Amino acid sequence: MSSAMRKFDLRKELRTLGSVLFGTALIVVAIAFFIDPVKLYTGGVSGLSQLIVNVVEVATGGAVEINLGILIYGFQIPLLIFGWFKLSRRFIVYTILTVTLIAFFLALPIGYAVMGTDTLGSALAGGGLLGIGNGILLRVGASSEG
Repeated sequence: MSSAMRKFDLRKELRTLGSVLFGTALIVVAIAFFIDPVKLYTGGVSGLSQLIVNVVEVATGGAVEINLGILIYGFQIPLLIFGWFKLSRRFIVYTILTVTLIAFFLALPIGYAVMGTDTLGSALAGGGLLGIGNGILLRVGASSEG
């Protein structure tokens, strides 16, 4: 049976959607409550965005604030467009959902250092949550960023 003739499996897609939402939630919690508040950086587009936000903040003495979520989304748009033409539609649709949710929640002023100034503890907890979240996403055929 060709891939175009495959039957849509609603249960599978609902399970995938649940996994995508759970994995995305873990990533948002890791960044907003463990990694970003202690000025650590993730990899990829999120890490680059965090670096830019922090450099601008320091360079302007806090006079200019860049919204992390909006910057992440801005950097993701060209990558998502490229992915639309080069990757499977299912993968890119779930990735667009993930990126949009991450950017939305990181655009909100929800950051709070759960572990205070404990950089090592924040790195371990945040890195663990990021790893689990990204692992869940990759396992079900999605990604969190470029």
